[in-house]
Amino acid sequence: MKRTRLLILLLSLAAVSCRKSDMESEPVTVVNPYVKPREVEFLRFKAQLPVFPTKALLDAESGKTVWGKGDRVLICQEQKEAIYEAISGGKDTSTLVRVSGDTLSTDAGKLFTAYYPAVKGVVIPNKAEYDGSSIRQFPLSATGGKNLIFEAACGVLNCHYKPSANLLVKSVVFSSDQPLSEIGTVELSCTARSPQGMNLYADTGATFSIVLAEGTYSSLKVTFNTSDTSVEITLGYDVEINKGIITEADLNQPEGDVINLSRTGTANCYVISAAGNYLFKPTRGCSDELIAGIASVGVIWEMNNEETAPTESMFRELTYESDKIHFSTTETFRPGNALIAAKNAGGSILWSWHIWAVGNEIATYKYNTDGSIRLMDRSLGAMEGVRSSNPNGANKYASSLLYQWGRKDPFPGQTIGGDRNLIAVKGAAMTASDGPVSLESAAQHPTVFYRGEKEWSSESSASLWSSSEKSIYDPCPPGYRVPPVSAFGPDADVFHGGYTGSAVSRGGSFIFAVSGNYYCYPLSACFDGATGDKGSKATCWTWSTDYQSDASLCCYMWYASKATQIDPAYATPRSWGLSVRCMKIQAQ
Repeated sequence: MKRTRLLILLLSLAAVSCRKSDMESEPVTVVNPYVKPREVEFLRFKAQLPVFPTKALLDAESGKTVWGKGDRVLICQEQKEAIYEAISGGKDTSTLVRVSGDTLSTDAGKLFTAYYPAVKGVVIPNKAEYDGSSIRQFPLSATGGKNLIFEAACGVLNCHYKPSANLLVKSVVFSSDQPLSEIGTVELSCTARSPQGMNLYADTGATFSIVLAEGTYSSLKVTFNTSDTSVEITLGYDVEINKGIITEADLNQPEGDVINLSRTGTANCYVISAAGNYLFKPTRGCSDELIAGIASVGVIWEMNNEETAPTESMFRELTYESDKIHFSTTETFRPGNALIAAKNAGGSILWSWHIWAVGNEIATYKYNTDGSIRLMDRSLGAMEGVRSSNPNGANKYASSLLYQWGRKDPFPGQTIGGDRNLIAVKGAAMTASDGPVSLESAAQHPTVFYRGEKEWSSESSASLWSSSEKSIYDPCPPGYRVPPVSAFGPDADVFHGGYTGSAVSRGGSFIFAVSGNYYCYPLSACFDGATGDKGSKATCWTWSTDYQSDASLCCYMWYASKATQIDPAYATPRSWGLSVRCMKIQAQ
């Protein structure tokens, strides 16, 4: 959020010739289109107005600020009120003519309070027309005697927005936890020029300005309404408004200089690819349920996918405030993986989240002709993926993490090349214990691998990863999910049962060349569910809604007769630890 202090230029209206006292009364004829001409008394005031885009206009020819024709100003004296109207038709008018109310005293030294628009106090207009440029009603106020120097009674909020696609906007509605006007919201109508609305273009966008009283506004939401839908954007920071100040807000960066990782959806894993400041909502996976009872947050472990643990943390700050977890990376970005946990007052873990710091942008590849199956170019936890133009396969950073089927928390895989040892961990290392255990117990102990002949959990269910919707235990980041078995089966054009194409092993990986693209599956190890021992296999968990209760399916790759083969539906006990290759969630 950027703030620019508005230069308030005080321009004096031309003084009306005052042969008598500045506060002296004399009869004049009022020019008022709403009433018949009549004689009234008036008081002369020297009115100075700040330069704002309002109905109190700056006259370019004379360089003076004048009231708009028909504008009304409320001038109060003690307990008495009178409405005065600017005399129309003159560029040099500084006289306010009384059109109703009690006669004001002409005693010297009297103080008056004036408001524009003509309502007592500062009232924010709740409806306005948007014409692409000006703010039509900007509240002003003044206190004084014969000289009324009007000042800005409010500030301006400029909201800049470029939509992802062109929008035909009918109205823009602003709302907040604090009332913005007497009815709580402020609405800009965009139908003044066309009943269909105003075109908001993706390449240029527009700025929408509203007037707000001085104060702090939380959860300010801007809603763009079209004929059949709406786009809602909520600022993730408090907006401070000061009188006479223009405050800037970029709706395309609703968190300001902090990136909200859960903006597009909550998950158990969040991806970052650059140094910066981040936050996310601490929810149970992809649900909206906030974790209750959080007293502190901390880093459980970190790794850089090498045999030597990192000596420095990727984080320089980690806090919990306002129902959000905030963290800042070091100025030098360090790719790697980390597990962040929320704890209660007793120090017990309530829930944990995987922070996946990648070394290059994650791409997705089509696995079938129509593109309905798109998988990442790397498995969960790999810091780099194989690019379509790189036939040499993965480097050491392509090694991934391992998961027991149905669990959200990862375990270290093995390094690629060399001795293929387990990735070294800074912090709490992985341990093994006998299962089965409850889902709650597993969430409270994310570094414990629970052994079992078939199951790691006493509450194991095919719905942990297998429901029609992404589950709260799904380990993939927002916008992705564990793939179904069809991603590797007959529905996929890349892989299918008995595949014996040109795949070869390079650098400890299975590399498949199909239609000019390279699909890489490193030997990221696996954990035997019964013993917890490490093995070297290229396997990826999948899910199926109708599979047996004590095992699930994985894509299993192996060598047979000097050829690479794939079994896309290899039954494996859920207690085993295998890789996960996430699939992009696409609109149906």
